[in-house]
This record gives sequence, C-alpha cells and structure tokens, in this order.
Amino acid sequence: MFRPKCIKYLLGLGFVFYTFLYSQAQMSFAFGKYTGTGNASGMVGVGFEPDAVLIKSEGSNQAVIVTKDMPVGTTKGMGVQAALTTGRITSLNIDGFTLGTNAEVNSNGVVYQWMALENGNDL
Repeated sequence: MFRPKCIKYLLGLGFVFYTFLYSQAQMSFAFGKYTGTGNASGMVGVGFEPDAVLIKSEGSNQAVIVTKDMPVGTTKGMGVQAALTTGRITSLNIDGFTLGTNAEVNSNGVVYQWMALENGNDL
C-alpha cells in the first residue's frame, strides 16, 4: 500500500521526467551584441536559421522584431503601434540575419543587443 507522500513523490518524478522529454523539442535561441556601423551588414554565427530576431539598442530606441512570417525586409517596433518598416533587419539567413542601415538597429558606434529564436513548435 502506498502512502500519500509516496504518491506525491512518484507523481512529481513522473512530471519531471515528462517535462524533460517534452523540453527536448522546444525552441532554441542565441543572443549577443554588436556595435553599429551605419552600413548594411550581415550577422552570422547564430548557429541556426532564425524564425524570429529581436534587437534593442542600449540607448533609448525601441526594440524591433522580425519573424519569418513577415514580408521580407520588414520589421515591427515593439514599443508602439506602428506599420511594418523597412531598412532595419533586411533578411533572415541560414546562419543569422542581415542588418539594414536604419538607426534603430545600426547607428554608428551604438551598442545593440540581439536575440534569435528558432521554432521548436513553441514559438
């Protein structure tokens, strides 16, 4: 006969095991930083083809996002209601993404933080 504490332990162990198995198929991500140059350039070395990229300057600019479902060359500001804009992140590539010349993602001398996400059926 099991005691209530044993049942809780076995259920908890089963949940941890299930969570571990389930988490093996979840999304991947990479992150880093770069200093803007003002010139269009590619970011490489992400390690996968991203399904979404977020970029935020260490200054006062809003964060921007692009997903693979958006029209090529467009991004969306994350702080305000605004239309899709071009010139920020111009493409998602096999191993990264390409930056445009827009100051929100590539102003000369400004440091930017980025995060790239790869879909694992959870994004």
